[in-house]
Formats: sequence, structure tokens, C-alpha cells
Amino acid sequence: MLTAAETRAWIVRIAIWDGALPAIIWLAPVLVRGLIPNLRGPVEIVAVVLPIVAFFMRFHVGRRHIAANHCRIESRRFQYVALCIGALVLVLIDAVLILTNIMPKGAAFATVGDVIVWAILYLTYLCAMSIAMYPGSHRV
Repeated sequence: MLTAAETRAWIVRIAIWDGALPAIIWLAPVLVRGLIPNLRGPVEIVAVVLPIVAFFMRFHVGRRHIAANHCRIESRRFQYVALCIGALVLVLIDAVLILTNIMPKGAAFATVGDVIVWAILYLTYLCAMSIAMYPGSHRV
């Protein structure tokens, strides 16, 4: 069982890495369009490069965290699988959401079904990363 401090640290880690990082990536095209208006090329480059960079950043940090946590080796293996799944889902979501900035308006979120699919994908990502970032308890 986690202490209150461990639980708080776990939640903050998830909020920063799995809430703030994707939000920054999703807002990057808006910044690029503001700095370089009327050109699709820079947004397309950001759509390719930024998700890949975020993938490797998130994967590296997640792998380091799993290696240093207080879970049994079997749990760490499961966490590593969750990290792989979550990172893959993140890169797919990032690329498509960035490209929505150059798609016709409403292309990705045209129907309620589209919104539900995106919500399920993001919740899958959050769930996988919550499992991957579980710190384990210091107490034996």
C-alpha cells in the first residue's frame, strides 16, 4: 500500500508527463502556425518530428522509473509492456491531433462517435501509463 506522499508523487508524475506533455505537443502546431502563417510544411514537419521526440523522451523516462521502482520483477515486466503500449498510443494520438490543424475543419471530431474514439484512446494511454508509473511501496 502506498503512503499519501507516494500516492501524491505518483499522481503528480502522471499529471506532468501524461497530461502536460501531450498538451504541449498538441498545442505546438498552433504556435508554429502563429509564427509561420499560411504554410503547411512547418506544421507537417512538427507533426512528424515532435511525436517521435516525445515518444523517445517518455519511453526513456518511463524505463528509468520502472527500473528504479519498488515493484517485483514480474510487476516491472508488466509495467514495461504497459509503457510500450502507452507510448505507442501516445505517438499515434499526437500525430493525428497535430495533423488536425491542417485537415478540413472538424475532420477528426466530426461526430460524437469520433469524440468517443479519441476519449477511449486517451484513456487507454492514461491507464497504461498509470500502470507503468506505479512506484511500488517502500514498505515490504
